[in-house]
Amino acid sequence: LETRLITWIPGAEIHVHPFWTPKGKTLGLYMVHDERETTGLIALRGVEGDGEVLYENDLIDGAITPAWSQQTDLIALFRADETDGDPALALLDCQSGKTRRVPLTEPIRGELRFNSSGQLVVEGGTAARVLDPPSREGAEGATS
Repeated sequence: LETRLITWIPGAEIHVHPFWTPKGKTLGLYMVHDERETTGLIALRGVEGDGEVLYENDLIDGAITPAWSQQTDLIALFRADETDGDPALALLDCQSGKTRRVPLTEPIRGELRFNSSGQLVVEGGTAARVLDPPSREGAEGATS
């Protein structure tokens, strides 16, 4: 069962997109703050206690729910590009807190998910693009 709730908090101008790890042990809260023009991602491990901030961006990222990889602790998300502001597909390494851009031949948009083979699937409209399984390699030393 997959839930794609989008919650808007009145008065705070915050959009919250909850999403789960594949085994349902960690709840991710992806938040886009319109007024402050920032984005953040918090993980609630074991769905208890204080959340751990995994990601912050001083730009407004795409308000599309991220996806958690089944094989590794990576999160796929659309991140605002600092040079032109357009969203780019990126992978966040939850252990290091670093992100890296996913090289694409053309811009893509849509809902993100990982299939059972670990491939990243971007579903947009009637078509879906399948990208090779992401790895942690290259995430180290990338900018967050």
